[in-house]
Amino acid sequence: MDRNLREGEMRLLFVADQIPTELRRIIEYLNENMPRVEVLGVEIRQYERNGIRVLVPRVIGQTESARQSKSTGRRKPKIDRESFLENSSSQSREFFESLLNELEHRDVQVNWGTTGFSARWRSSDGSRVTLGYGVVAEYYGAQQPEPVFEVYLGQIPRQEDADWLRQELSKSGYYSRHGEHAFHLQLGAGSATDAGRVLEPMFQLGERLAQSG
Repeated sequence: MDRNLREGEMRLLFVADQIPTELRRIIEYLNENMPRVEVLGVEIRQYERNGIRVLVPRVIGQTESARQSKSTGRRKPKIDRESFLENSSSQSREFFESLLNELEHRDVQVNWGTTGFSARWRSSDGSRVTLGYGVVAEYYGAQQPEPVFEVYLGQIPRQEDADWLRQELSKSGYYSRHGEHAFHLQLGAGSATDAGRVLEPMFQLGERLAQSG
């Protein structure tokens, strides 16, 4: 679910006993013009006869043009390491090469998607916890000319661990807050060449997750 949200793939539902014409038009418009978001209305009519109540659902928004749009949108290819680095400047390429090498060296799982990659640590119970994302510049629009590395706190199981990582990142001077659960690394002098050093708090917490009971 988290990966679908990160990549903008989701389903929005309007549920009511009656969907008026105006809302139906809005649903169909959004569904046809948002290729990676499925917007549907579910109208549930109630009928009663001889003491028996029957609920009859009807789905609104699945037009033929919308289905074609979704089919086309979901064929967007995944990014790989080579294409990600090709679309980076020399400075950010140096950082991300260092980071990806460090993740491989530490046996951290890297998953590639349509907007970049996630770095996932195995916790002591065998589950995976995402602590970082590398995201292409286009994900954030024209105001962001370079790929972004984001340290993500939203999946950390224990609040005290999340608080510790938040404090470490805040005092390092390399990061800026981005919402409630994320920090963006500011690529610049001193942060581009040594990913292991500037991301050491993230790596420390990843090792702690693997060892804690």
